[in-house]
Amino acid sequence: MPDDVPYLLPDPSPARLLAALAECAVDLVELRDPRLVLQALVRRTRLLLGSDLAYLSLNDLAAGETHIEITDGVRTEAYRTIRMPLGTGVLGAVAAGGTDVQTTDYLADPAMNHLDRIDAIVADEQVRAIHGCPVRARGRVVAALLVAHRSPTRFSRRQTTALRRLAEQAAIALEQLREPGSSDLDHDEDDLVLRVPDGPHAVLDLLGEWLARPVELHGPDEPLPSSDAPAAAQDAYRTAVAASRHTHEAVRTGTDDGAPGTPGTVLACCRGDQHLATVLVHTGTDVLDERSRRLLARAGPVVAAAVEVQRRLVDAEQRTRTDLVDELVHAERITADLRARLAAVGFARRGTIAVYVVTTRDRPVPGVPAVAESVAGSVAESAATSAAVLVAAHRGAQCVIAQVTDPARFAAQLRDALAPAGPVVGWALAPGGLADVARAHEVAHRAAAALHAIGTVPASADPSTLGLAGMLAAGTDPAVVAALIEHQVGPLLSYDRRHRTELTRTARTVLESGNLRAAAAQLHLHVNTVRQRCDRIAALLGPDWSSPGHAGDRLLALRLWAVRGALEEAG
Repeated sequence: MPDDVPYLLPDPSPARLLAALAECAVDLVELRDPRLVLQALVRRTRLLLGSDLAYLSLNDLAAGETHIEITDGVRTEAYRTIRMPLGTGVLGAVAAGGTDVQTTDYLADPAMNHLDRIDAIVADEQVRAIHGCPVRARGRVVAALLVAHRSPTRFSRRQTTALRRLAEQAAIALEQLREPGSSDLDHDEDDLVLRVPDGPHAVLDLLGEWLARPVELHGPDEPLPSSDAPAAAQDAYRTAVAASRHTHEAVRTGTDDGAPGTPGTVLACCRGDQHLATVLVHTGTDVLDERSRRLLARAGPVVAAAVEVQRRLVDAEQRTRTDLVDELVHAERITADLRARLAAVGFARRGTIAVYVVTTRDRPVPGVPAVAESVAGSVAESAATSAAVLVAAHRGAQCVIAQVTDPARFAAQLRDALAPAGPVVGWALAPGGLADVARAHEVAHRAAAALHAIGTVPASADPSTLGLAGMLAAGTDPAVVAALIEHQVGPLLSYDRRHRTELTRTARTVLESGNLRAAAAQLHLHVNTVRQRCDRIAALLGPDWSSPGHAGDRLLALRLWAVRGALEEAG
C-alpha cells in the first residue's frame, strides 16, 4: 500500500462504535424483516466509517460467485447487481479467502485479480478505494461486508476494527434470515425488546413483573444455585434444561410435593444451536397458565439477544482498550485523536504514567485486568486522587499502562495480588508522559525478562531496583556489557560451549549461595560433584575466582550474562 496515500476517512470513536453495535443488536430483535436489519446495518456501516458507499454480498458456492445483495450510496444499477467470481477483485477475494482485503486505488492496483467487465463497472461508479471483511456464520464465510470511497484512500486500523465488528453483526442477521420469526413477539410484549440494550437482567426484571414470580438468570452449564438442593433436584433441573433446549419451550421441573430445592420452571435461551443462558422461574408447585408459558417461551430469544448484546459490548470495550494499548506502545507521536480517546478512559493530560509488564515463565497470568483495576482504585483512594489504567495482552504478557501517583506502590500491590500465579512485574516510568510510553514499555519488558533471568519469583522491579542488571535492561551499551562478561567469565563460557557442560550455572549458584552444600541442594547434585566442578572452574578462571576480592565481579558478570541471554530471547 503506497505510503503517500492519505487517510481521508474519519476514524470512528469507541463511543460511536459501541452505539452502532448496540443499535444493530436492537434491530436484530425488534425488526420483523431480517432484510431490513441488513439494510440498516449497511447504512450504519457507511455512516460510521464516513465512506461514499457500503454494500453486503452473499456467497453462492454452487455458482462459485458472490453477489451484491444490499447497498447504500451506490449510484449505478450495474454496480448494485455485481456478481463476482470467488477469488477475483476485492469482493471476490474477501468472500473466498476469509480475510480482510483493502486497496487504496482499485483500478490502479496490480495486486488485484482484475476482470475487464468488473473494472468497467467500477470505473462508471467512480470507485477508487475499497475495503472488505468476511462475514462468517457457523464456521464458514457466507458473505462479505465492504465500504468504498471515490477518492484514493488508506483505511486505518480503527476503521478495520469497526468494519470487523459490524461484519459480526451481519453474521447474526444472516442467521435470522435462515430462521425467520425466531424472535417474533406479540405487540403487547414488545417492551421486552426495548430492554435489550440495558442487558439481560433488565429484560428479566420486566419479565418477572409480568409473571409475578421471582426470575433468575443462570449460565448455560450452571447447576442449581441453591447449595442445599438435593441430588435428585439437580438431576431434574438438568433434565428440564436439556428438554427446553430441544423444544424451545418452558419446561417444569421438580416434583408436585414441593420438596426442598424444587426450582419450578426453566427456559433455555438459545441463538441457533448455541445455548447462551437459562431462565429459572420460581413457581414451586404451581403451574404457569398458558399465557405465561407462551410469554416465557417467546422471551427466550429476547433474553438470548440481550446476553449476546452484553457480550459484544464487553468485547468491543476490551478491544477498544487493546487497540489503545497497541497504538500507545507503537506510537511515534501522540495525535490529538489518540489523546482524546485516552481522555475518554480516564487519562489526564498531566500526571505520572508507568508501564508494567506482567508475565510468568510458562503460563498466562490469570485475572490481571480485574486485579489492575482494583489496585488502581485502591491506590487512587488512598491518595485521594484519580487513577486510570489500561490492560491488554501484548508480546506474550499482560501490559498494564497506569496513571497513578505512586507507581512503585502500584507495582508492589499488583505483584502481591497476583502472587499465587508466581508472576514477575517489570515496570518503567514514562517521564515524558504519553509520548514516552513506547520506550517505557520496551524497558519494562526487558526488566521482566531480567527478573526471570535472576530467578526471583514473584517479584516486581524497575531498572533502578535491579542494580547493574537494571542498567542492561534500560539499554546500556551492549559492547561494554559484552567486554565486561568476556573479561570476567569468558573462559568459562567458552568451555561450556565446547563441552556442553554447565560450569557457568554451577559458578553462579555457588557464588549466590555462599557454600558448596547449599549450591549442591539447589543444583540437585551431590556435593562431591559440585566440588569437582569448582576445581575445573578454578583451573579456568584462577584459584581465587571465588575469593572475596573477586567473587562480586564474577557474580555480576554471570548475572549480566544471564540477563543478556533473557533479553535477547525476549526480543
